[in-house]
Amino acid sequence: MNPSPDLLRLSAEGFIVELREGHVLLHEIPYVDSSRAIRHGTLITIFQPSPPAGAFDHRAWFMGAMPCGIDGIPLIGIGGADAKGLLGTSIPIDRMFSTKPIEGCYADHYAQLKRYVEIISTPATAKDPSAVPVLPKPQEVVVNDDNDVFMYYDTGSVRSATQAANLRFKGLRVAIVGVGGTGSYILDLVAKTRVAEIHLIDADVFSSHNAFRAPGAARKEELDTRPTKISYLAGHYDVFRKGIVRYETPITAQNIDLLAGMNFVFIAVDDGPSRGLIATWLEAHAVPYVDVGMGLDQNEAHAIFGQCRVTCWAPGDPPAVLPTDPKSDHDLYRTSIQTAETNALSAAFAVMRWKRHIGFYHTEGSEHEIVVNIARNSVCLS
Repeated sequence: MNPSPDLLRLSAEGFIVELREGHVLLHEIPYVDSSRAIRHGTLITIFQPSPPAGAFDHRAWFMGAMPCGIDGIPLIGIGGADAKGLLGTSIPIDRMFSTKPIEGCYADHYAQLKRYVEIISTPATAKDPSAVPVLPKPQEVVVNDDNDVFMYYDTGSVRSATQAANLRFKGLRVAIVGVGGTGSYILDLVAKTRVAEIHLIDADVFSSHNAFRAPGAARKEELDTRPTKISYLAGHYDVFRKGIVRYETPITAQNIDLLAGMNFVFIAVDDGPSRGLIATWLEAHAVPYVDVGMGLDQNEAHAIFGQCRVTCWAPGDPPAVLPTDPKSDHDLYRTSIQTAETNALSAAFAVMRWKRHIGFYHTEGSEHEIVVNIARNSVCLS
């Protein structure tokens, strides 16, 4: 990921700029402390590469003592409230600043940080002209987002301060077997986490009926080329993140070791025997999983009814009881009925159950099965 132009402008002027965990750190900023000594601190702000007009977050944080004037009296008009703690998981802070421009809001990081530096460093420079916040030659922006899986910054996690919770995804290898209706929504949700790898396993073609029950919208020209589900979906998510691994093959007894080394598996196939083969292998190898299924029908009034099922298994649980009959999914759904919302609902329950399993969500239970009755709009846990 490349620094934004406003940060490059700062580094070109000699500022020491670092990007870390979605924050901008401006190092070696001189200031005067309460004992009237010149010290150096770090100014920090949330990285905002492309905020909406008029919505730039003006706040900043500081690693250091309270900046003062030459007389040792704390500066006014900058805030400076105590805020000891961490931003993200590795950025210690001592206080928070809040200074808005006279009119409107800051246009970018250059305007914001230059204003804070001017306020903080002016007393230090007045006391010692050599105490300046820049080096005599241009610098390079230091980027410290180790093994980041995304193609652009996840500013939402920074704003909500969920970086520590997101560490639970780091390094995980997840497989999705079957990326049709429900599997494609599982991919959409898992792709937005920081898992290291997402292994997609499916041999089918992405056809018109798939387009009606998958996230987003496919162009007709794409469908005309008859892409595989794997190539179509991976191609769309490759622009968003790294680590998508493709297997354009069905799972069989001969290649089931494709699942070896996975930390978690989502089973989203509508074939009963395959489901049984996969679940049996995963349980034998102590790999946790969720299996999703759906049974839909149509009454005399041509109204759809039925249920969505999510079955969960983890090491230590008794063997899961899954529908493994070749006709286990009702014929109406097997004809590719267009119910994207039930696919998305099943995927959401499956992914939330996985996130509870790894500790991202707080959990107060350990249900093995979730059944959603569509006609009753009810959820049964067992």
